[in-house]
Amino acid sequence: GGIYIIIHYILNIFLGRWNVDFINNQPDMTVVASSIRNMQLTFPRITKFFEGSSISTIGLNLIIVTSLLFFLLRNKGFEKEKRNYWVLGISGFIIMLFSFTRIYLYSIVGQSIQAKNYLVATILSFTIANPYPLLPYLAYGLFASIIGLMIYRKRENLIKKVIIPIGLFFFIYGLVGCMNFPKTISKADYFWYFKTHLELGIFILIITFFWLTFEFRNKKIINIPFIKWFSRVSLTIYLLETLLSEIFGKILSYLIPAWNQTINGCLIFGALNIIIWILILWIWQKNNFKFSVEYWWVKIFRKLGKKSTKMD
Repeated sequence: GGIYIIIHYILNIFLGRWNVDFINNQPDMTVVASSIRNMQLTFPRITKFFEGSSISTIGLNLIIVTSLLFFLLRNKGFEKEKRNYWVLGISGFIIMLFSFTRIYLYSIVGQSIQAKNYLVATILSFTIANPYPLLPYLAYGLFASIIGLMIYRKRENLIKKVIIPIGLFFFIYGLVGCMNFPKTISKADYFWYFKTHLELGIFILIITFFWLTFEFRNKKIINIPFIKWFSRVSLTIYLLETLLSEIFGKILSYLIPAWNQTINGCLIFGALNIIIWILILWIWQKNNFKFSVEYWWVKIFRKLGKKSTKMD
């Protein structure tokens, strides 16, 4: 989890994609993106240090959820199956249903930055700031841990009788809520609140569908090589995608100056980026993705006595 937090800052400040500042109607770019566009070393504004990310949310979920599981499962706690499900489930429901409080706390993030109260701003960047705050995304990890425990114990009946209804509840609750509020993407509001419930419902239903359909019945999924390549080094791609797209975009700007002025041009640009990555991975996989983040990850953990099938 701590490694993911470090990667989060590397991504947010140096390598990551750029966000749009909807208030000032301008891009908020990282070092790599802005430096390539300006053709000189350019550093981002201080606000980039206080943006959340999917990487930080994954890291904090790993730290918090695994700590909770360690507490629950120690001293034969693994045998207290019902208690563990109740603790994880109730915690997840409380976080999700009361995550609307983020709407009223969100303004404190900007106020803390303006007041140069950077410690508070850092804490809030993980808990309530855009785009993936722990409130409510910690609940995703809690529900995922319940599903993981049930899969480990092969509780197909509980997945059908408990997890699927929970997924349907969040899906319907979120969908109905989304239909009754103006659709926005730039601020914390009730549409965003219900959207996260809808997403959690979809997340739960997709996981249970694939596990019950394929894993539990030992059915094989069609092997598509490039999808397997992407899944193996997804974190490496996530870290380097902005670098590649900005360089490619800069080259295109010299060749076709107005390429990004139309929707078709942007769609073609996105498709070409995918094709370039497929070609890179096709070459790289011949060397088993040597020197990728995942390569070093597996190597380090192997030295610590922890085996991984990530690169197998």
